[in-house]
Amino acid sequence: MSFKNCVYAMILACGFSARAQMEAMPQPKLASAYLVKITDMVKADSYEVMSGEEVKALQKAISDETRVFNAAMIAVKKAWSEDELTKGTAFPAAAFSVRKMQPQGPFSPEQAAKKKDLILERESTAQDRKREQDKKNGVKPKTPSAKELEKDAKRDTARQNAQDQLLAKIAELLKRDVPKKGL
Repeated sequence: MSFKNCVYAMILACGFSARAQMEAMPQPKLASAYLVKITDMVKADSYEVMSGEEVKALQKAISDETRVFNAAMIAVKKAWSEDELTKGTAFPAAAFSVRKMQPQGPFSPEQAAKKKDLILERESTAQDRKREQDKKNGVKPKTPSAKELEKDAKRDTARQNAQDQLLAKIAELLKRDVPKKGL
């Protein structure tokens, strides 16, 4: 065997032995992260970076809430119609829906955070662009009258009261706290 072949054989043997040692060593698990879009009860979106376990826990919580949502809505509507203070106003049922989530991933935690920042930046840019377009087209924001302001305030108060009652009923049925926004 020539010197050259002997060197190649030693390199191969060392290489295989190093590879075997590397494979035998326990490899640290790479932490994966998910970017999750959460739509809350009043249909407002938020974004969170979560681990796989957190995503599974959130899915279970939302599944539990979905299971009792209709029963809670019926009970709150009934209480709303029987209450003397709210009897004359319509229950704002269309303003509410069960929480939803849309996970994206898995990503590295840094990549998930970058994606979240990018999405939030795009939403902000879109809102700015819409404002600029409205300004360019001569669309002026209406200044509501005192009656309209009062009506909007009553509507917002009624919606807030209904949301609080609905959250309380869901929490009562699940025997745990239910978040008002996002998580």
